[in-house]
Amino acid sequence: MEANNVHRRFNPLTRSWVLCSPHRAMRPWLGQKEEAAPEGPAYDPKCYLCPGNTRASNPPTANPSYESTFVFDNDFPALTAPEGSAEPSANATNDSSDIESLLFQSNKAAGLCRVVCFSPTHNLTLPEMSHTQVVSVVEEWIRIHKDLRSNHPAIHYAQIFENKGAVMGCSNPHPHGQVWATDYVPQEPRDELDSLVAFRKEHAGKCMLCSYAEIEEKRADRVVYSNNDFIVVVPYWAVWPFETMILSKTHVSSIEDLSESQQSSLADAILALTIRYDNLFETSFPYSMGIHGAPILAASQEHAHAAHLHLHFYPPLLRSASVKKFLVGFEMLGESQRDLTAEMAASRLRALSPVHYKKRSMMSKLQEEREGGSPNTQSPDLEVQRLITEHTSRHGKSLDPTLRYPATPKSESNTKQVVFAVSFYITTAIVMVLVNKAVLNTVALPLTFLWVQLLVAVLLLSASSYFGVLQCPIFTTSTCRALAPLIVINVVGLALNTFCLQHVDASFFQVARSLVLPFTMLMSWLFLGQKSSAWVLISCAAVFTGFIVGTLMEDKDIVVSQIGIVFGIASSLTTAGHSIVIKHSYSVVRGNTLDLVYYNNVMSLLLLTPVVLMSGEVEMMLDLLVKNNKVGAVDSGDQLKALGVFGFLINIAGFFQIKVTSPVTHMISSAFRGVLQTLLAVAFFHDILTSSRIMSIAMILFGSCLYAWVSSQENAVASGALKPAERSSPGYQEPLLFGILRYMRRAVLVPFRETNSFT
Repeated sequence: MEANNVHRRFNPLTRSWVLCSPHRAMRPWLGQKEEAAPEGPAYDPKCYLCPGNTRASNPPTANPSYESTFVFDNDFPALTAPEGSAEPSANATNDSSDIESLLFQSNKAAGLCRVVCFSPTHNLTLPEMSHTQVVSVVEEWIRIHKDLRSNHPAIHYAQIFENKGAVMGCSNPHPHGQVWATDYVPQEPRDELDSLVAFRKEHAGKCMLCSYAEIEEKRADRVVYSNNDFIVVVPYWAVWPFETMILSKTHVSSIEDLSESQQSSLADAILALTIRYDNLFETSFPYSMGIHGAPILAASQEHAHAAHLHLHFYPPLLRSASVKKFLVGFEMLGESQRDLTAEMAASRLRALSPVHYKKRSMMSKLQEEREGGSPNTQSPDLEVQRLITEHTSRHGKSLDPTLRYPATPKSESNTKQVVFAVSFYITTAIVMVLVNKAVLNTVALPLTFLWVQLLVAVLLLSASSYFGVLQCPIFTTSTCRALAPLIVINVVGLALNTFCLQHVDASFFQVARSLVLPFTMLMSWLFLGQKSSAWVLISCAAVFTGFIVGTLMEDKDIVVSQIGIVFGIASSLTTAGHSIVIKHSYSVVRGNTLDLVYYNNVMSLLLLTPVVLMSGEVEMMLDLLVKNNKVGAVDSGDQLKALGVFGFLINIAGFFQIKVTSPVTHMISSAFRGVLQTLLAVAFFHDILTSSRIMSIAMILFGSCLYAWVSSQENAVASGALKPAERSSPGYQEPLLFGILRYMRRAVLVPFRETNSFT
């Protein structure tokens, strides 16, 4: 009812009303249009805020050559420094007989004004920064808050804010915010605190914003983004067209109270929102942002306890990058009014990509974002995870239901690059499996060998970064915490993967671990509510049938390890979980595959170390090295080095293949790899290749290739490269395989349904 009719909405924080007129959203506009600000350089020698430049202060002051955030006292402060300790400012008399004093009241005001440069890069705004860089900004806000509390006893409140864009009155385009610390609590936060206190009294100690965040998350129609600790909503009572609030889900009173993981979550929420802002009109989206929380010196314990940390974002743009909202006329003289409802605004923001529009202009980067591919350390089924993650991308689902990745066509790669990438990946993947199997056949130290692979991979990645071949990220605890779920799943999956290879033939390894695709579709349905198309289900059925044929219909003379099959099923299950969780992890590293590879290896190594120490394998490993045991003509030390080197190469191969090949190419190359791996296993290990095993592998490859084709077609439709109607057009050539399946569906399934219909 509200969505279409004129109505008013109440703001319980400020105890004010806003008039909503949805029918006015389509009115023509012939008024003022804003000019988009040109993008500046990374460094501007005339900018007062760039590193090394001289500010217009008195006397002139040179900025240091800062590399992260930079804080300094505002050269033109709005407040004068306070004197002495915190004491109430002298108020005018409230004697009702003194009318003149009542009409002309004033208080002394003092405080400190500081500028916070977010980055040394002149044109790098918050939405274009990395997660680590935004965490640094959050940490700087906290440091300032703590410093004011500890060293400035006269300060009552610290208002942290950012004005982004010239249309919001920003005097310098260099990305920065400000902190105005006052010896009183300003009007807006004071009104909010009064409302929060009153709500607690009226509702048995409940927090207004805790209740509000909980209700909004359940309703979901005004939610833009949500993570473990914060929720981003367009408030029910929003005034500005795309106004939002970032609310802590638990009761956190002050920014000082945030844990490291909560700081990381806040940075994540800020990025998720501001990227969507920029993507809305594909412009550097202007806004005023401010943080509200507990005063540094609260007027009472009630105010201190009732405060709930939240961020306000007030953007002026309405219909496009050039049309903004004006608070004039009725809104100045009557009450606030809006055209676009909060639900409509939230829906538009929620549907936007979390990848910045500037990054989407880089086609190879975009493909990496779209596929969500992450080379799972030493995992032979990169292609399955890659396509599965793409499937979740296409349906806009992940662990976070608001996280969507764009479906965009991949840029064409050089043919030589594609051939090299495919050959490199096939070679390293096959050699990795064969070397692992050769070592495991001789020495039963699966966890130790896995640990050595990770160690050498980390050392080589670090060395490559040191010599400038690769650029590995700076390690931060906040990123580690955010990636912890992925790493735990990864380590468990790698261990199960190794145990599986230890107990089954190398030629059977592909069969034992073939249920990744069916498990992922099942988990997507159970946990994400994501439905798959009929063709995807057919693909899963083919893979599952291949698994059944390979495990239950093997020749009686062939003994297949049941424990190996169990490990294979468990490994497939963890890989499926990894494929879903990886979406959230990609948002943590802002889509940088190499960063995720590095964190994956380092954290997996750290997590696996105590497990290896407790496993009892260390003593056996030392004994092996001392005795210099050999596998054939190769000694144990060389075995370990080979394992580590190929562990590193599989990361690089997967990383390179993701950047230059399409999903279909990757799956076809994977099918070839599976066949070649089986043949080589027969040659090197004298595995017996039975007819049932051949049939099993063929069905698994059929299902995987079918899924690859279906996935590419659905993505083409989603991205606009192929419209559904084109499939029936004269120019559309349907693949022979698809045609056969479609004919079988028409010839068998449709008549069966008609025959067995009860209607």
